[in-house]
Amino acid sequence: MAEASSDVSGSASGSVTDRHSDAEKRSVGSRRSGGTGSSFPFDEYDVFDGHKQRRRSSTSKEYIGDSMKCAENPFVEKLLEKYSDDPEVLFSDVVTKINRRNKMQKRVLMVTNQAVYNLDPVNFRQKRRIGYDKLAYISMSKFSDNFFVLHAPSEYDYLLVSARKAEIVDVIKKAYKKFKGAMELKVIYNNSFDYKIDNETQREIHFTKVDGGVSTQIFTKTKR
Repeated sequence: MAEASSDVSGSASGSVTDRHSDAEKRSVGSRRSGGTGSSFPFDEYDVFDGHKQRRRSSTSKEYIGDSMKCAENPFVEKLLEKYSDDPEVLFSDVVTKINRRNKMQKRVLMVTNQAVYNLDPVNFRQKRRIGYDKLAYISMSKFSDNFFVLHAPSEYDYLLVSARKAEIVDVIKKAYKKFKGAMELKVIYNNSFDYKIDNETQREIHFTKVDGGVSTQIFTKTKR
């Protein structure tokens, strides 16, 4: 049963604007694999197999990789060594997390060869780790918004916002496939879907095309 709604719109009038933030525009890149620190071009349309609408700027984007230079951070290196003898940082950037109170929080999203990490953007301390054995699928709308959900059914899900969504999804899919032995990570495209914020509560998110962007509404649903 839907109890309440919250507008975290991607349109100009919303509290989460669907435009590139300074953090999301960051062009400083460093990839641990290869060690060159170079970026390379990609096309969002190809990443999403034509299921998601493109922005005008999406045809000339570049993969940036480890833009927060987590692979060079001694604190992060020590953190990763707790879980693996051969950690590899594939991606990092500041993203927006919509928490269970529908508040926006800045977080560092780090993707490695074994897991996705939520790190504090100030001290890089671990807030959460989602191993690929826990990650079930990713949800996104069919519109050109920047929202996506990481679904971890045995725990709880993450609603995140990033202009680098295509790179994030592509990197996670490739790492997941390698980790799981060729098993593909499913990406579901729908303009309305549920996500779980705890064991008792689900939310339903709706995407609507409006003038100037995409309106996003969230409805809270309680477990009967």
